[in-house]
Amino acid sequence: MCGAAGLFETAPRASPAAAADRPPANQERPMDDLFHNPPRTIVLATDLSARCDRAFDRAVSLARRWDAELIALTVVEADAAAQQREPLPAWRRKATAAELAQRQLRADLAGVGIRAGSRIAHGEVASAILEAAADSGAGLIVTGLSRDETLGRFSAGDTVDRLARRAGVPLLVVRKRAHGDYRRIVAASDFSDASRRALETAASWFDAAVLTLLHAYDPPYAKLMDRSAMREDFRAVAVEDCERFVATLAPELRARLATRVELGAPEDLLDDYAIESDSDLAVLGSHGRSALYDIMIGSVARRVLEQTAIDVLLVPEPKAAGSRAAGV
Repeated sequence: MCGAAGLFETAPRASPAAAADRPPANQERPMDDLFHNPPRTIVLATDLSARCDRAFDRAVSLARRWDAELIALTVVEADAAAQQREPLPAWRRKATAAELAQRQLRADLAGVGIRAGSRIAHGEVASAILEAAADSGAGLIVTGLSRDETLGRFSAGDTVDRLARRAGVPLLVVRKRAHGDYRRIVAASDFSDASRRALETAASWFDAAVLTLLHAYDPPYAKLMDRSAMREDFRAVAVEDCERFVATLAPELRARLATRVELGAPEDLLDDYAIESDSDLAVLGSHGRSALYDIMIGSVARRVLEQTAIDVLLVPEPKAAGSRAAGV
């Protein structure tokens, strides 16, 4: 239930499903199953720099928890050593960028204690990542790329934007160092089907975490309103919408869900609430009826990723995911 106070306590969570009950990793999965059950294959997109170590650690942690296969992927450009045609003794031949990357990936994956493999790709970065995810049947893409950093000649911000627009599976952008499982998750919601899918995915994948639904209402000309009248009217409508939305959720999800309804821009409130509540993961639907969830508007997605200091999980809308998977 969503009341004027906004925040409610949650009930104990159920235990995770046994990994042994899962079908083979390469078996095609229905879209609903893909999102409602933890992925059996994870693609980690890394540029092999120290800034991607946090994403590596998180991807390994998730693969271990879900008994999933991890595919570590890096995209390299052709270099002079790869194009060299003159035969040279082995000791004089310089290793190509692809060979060096393969060595590092293998060294990083050695001894992690999970099913893992590496892949080297060439070309446009986002396209190569999406191709690897499609080829492997991955249910999650993990990356640690940040807006002001680069991957080859491509900007990492552009790469994340392209992945957010085009990925048919959830995208996890890692910011923080992994200290165990995600403990507190805030799911932004505009009460659309997209935000419902994002919330349900987070609840299923992270079944031991405390969940909070955050709804940000930002009425037009809010700064010009009388605080004691019109703003309260807008809040009452938002709270009522929240109550109706929560009432449609599965009972087990309602039992573990806290809610908060606040006035303000979603990207601002997400960051503020994450700090105040010590949340370690924000969850968003990639499409919905408000600008926050329309990831096709790159500037909005970028503001969320820029301003939210914690890890962000972007979950595509079912119809959009199906279209992307079909190459539409």
